[in-house]
Amino acid sequence: MTVVTWMLAGCGTPKRVVQPTPPTPQPMPDTVAATPWQRPVVPGIRTEIRGVWLTTIFGLDWPRAKADSESGLRYQQQELLGILDRLKNDGYNTVFLQVRLRGDLIYPNNTEPQSNIFTRSGRAPNYDPMAFALQACHERGLQCHAWLVTFPIGQGKRMRVKHRDWCLYHRGEWYLDPGLPEVRSYLADLVADLVRRYPTVDGIHMDYVRYPDDADRFPDQKSYERYGGGQSRIAWRRNNITDLWRRIDKALTPYPAVQISAATLGKLRLLEQGVRPHGWTALESVHQDVMQWDREQLIDMVVPMMYYKDDLFEPFLLDWQCSMSHAAVVAGLAPYRMAEGAMAARWKPADITCQMDYADKVQVQGVCFFREEFVGNRYPMMRDSIRQRFCRPSLLPALPRGEKFRTTAPTDLKIQGSRLTWQHEDAKQPRPTTYRVWATVLRANGSMESLLLAQRLSETAYTLPTNLLHRGDEIELGVEAVNALGVATACLRSVKYKQP
Repeated sequence: MTVVTWMLAGCGTPKRVVQPTPPTPQPMPDTVAATPWQRPVVPGIRTEIRGVWLTTIFGLDWPRAKADSESGLRYQQQELLGILDRLKNDGYNTVFLQVRLRGDLIYPNNTEPQSNIFTRSGRAPNYDPMAFALQACHERGLQCHAWLVTFPIGQGKRMRVKHRDWCLYHRGEWYLDPGLPEVRSYLADLVADLVRRYPTVDGIHMDYVRYPDDADRFPDQKSYERYGGGQSRIAWRRNNITDLWRRIDKALTPYPAVQISAATLGKLRLLEQGVRPHGWTALESVHQDVMQWDREQLIDMVVPMMYYKDDLFEPFLLDWQCSMSHAAVVAGLAPYRMAEGAMAARWKPADITCQMDYADKVQVQGVCFFREEFVGNRYPMMRDSIRQRFCRPSLLPALPRGEKFRTTAPTDLKIQGSRLTWQHEDAKQPRPTTYRVWATVLRANGSMESLLLAQRLSETAYTLPTNLLHRGDEIELGVEAVNALGVATACLRSVKYKQP
């Protein structure tokens, strides 16, 4: 396949946008607009995922503090709240929270043990970390996706006691055998159980949905002989991984609004021309047939781990974008490279910002950083680069599957004092709707200004900010209802105000 590489002309640093301080507001009478409302165009707003992987294994990102006492528990919770406050303030909109580590979970479950990372004793903490994290993310307008590591189980002692025949030892670690139908059903049931327990979770994010490194030596001969059915070993393995997605898709039939995503290898497949030898790929090396997942619409979003630079980054990201017809592509970026390897080989923040610019050029649906520590306070130059990039508001992408349950339009917009209210029939929605409030400020000299006032509101009411009402001679307000997959339905009638 011939791939045309889109090269960057430069990597300038975007400037912060400083808004002027508005005058003191005065109340204004309300009138109802006579023409259908359309959402205004607000310069600088991006529609994209701005994500981060928040790692819990070994407490790498969280938790660092231990919850063996009441004070320790509070400190552990405040530690997470501090991370989420920073992510919100820096402009992120999505957190991929690691909830399954190596056959253990951060939440209580009857099937697998709860992780011992929360206390020094290894016992479960005196609260539900998953429920706490979900609520905290949503209070800050952040999506929370449950990130599960799939087949690796580490030393897997409990799993080996319960299901020794499911477990294979490879390169110093135990793995569940993807070739066993009962393993794939087990994992699909685990996903469905998570969504039943936590119905407000925004998405399921599956990691390591693949065969392991050095897959040629993976000892699955017995399951291949039993279930191969005459297929080549490569075709059988690819179908095993795709079959897991089919089972997850079926298990989540009662929960159609939960987003489904995959973290995959960074290189989709071998490219024939214009690229130096590049080895490890999703399709050929670890049997991730992501194009088949996309054709069957089994995933909503793919997050390839693009942890390379230059000609090992750009043509492969372009290939992802050209190869997916249904799934959104979000580029997984590697600020952790700033701390890896010899000093001369370590990446600089400019390497990441250039990759973000290239992701813009090929119009993927966002970026995600591995991992939270490397975009935080320990790396202020990296953090500042991202903050400048994310200084304008963002909208979450509308995922195609969301069209299947588009919500009705908000109606009956009214204003009393500074409080805007509306009505909304939500009976068809499988999960709660959120709302966006938009404003167009009109001035007597003919100039206008468009604003996104709020988004991810859960209530059918919004108090207008005091700095809005005196910004112009007339203000038009409209509301969108947004379903769980980002598809919006606008109100038909706006509310318009004139300055007395």
